[in-house]
Amino acid sequence: MAKNSLLKIRLVISLSTLLFSCEDTCEVAEIKVSKLLIEQSSNQPYNYCGLLEGAVDNKPDSIRLLSLLEIFDGASYDHGTVLIDVIGKVGESNYVYALNKITPKQKRLVLGYLYAGVEYHYDNSIAKKNLQEIYPKVFEFLTKSG
Repeated sequence: MAKNSLLKIRLVISLSTLLFSCEDTCEVAEIKVSKLLIEQSSNQPYNYCGLLEGAVDNKPDSIRLLSLLEIFDGASYDHGTVLIDVIGKVGESNYVYALNKITPKQKRLVLGYLYAGVEYHYDNSIAKKNLQEIYPKVFEFLTKSG
């Protein structure tokens, strides 16, 4: 009987820890993900922070999937900022390589996120420039036809 009680107590503690340790945000490689962005991405088939971890580890599939998530409203600005930071971590060439087979429509989606990410970036040295100045290879890839 004492073993069952001890087992139940451990189970309750484990479940409580799981429930209360869930965070509304995450940070991966010094890239902070807002609560709003986590909430907006919760209806996606992928875990946002998991994709971000793969992206900063330079995994092309993670970079592509993260870049192509459909994020709306104010969270799209946060998403754009995250993508700008991902490019800074993996480099322009690796980012373009990961997106090399996306459609023109997908290019426009990513370009919109990146424009917003530059404009609303927390780092003024980025926010005071335009995408073409910051990441010319990415800009050229996303704006060329085909």
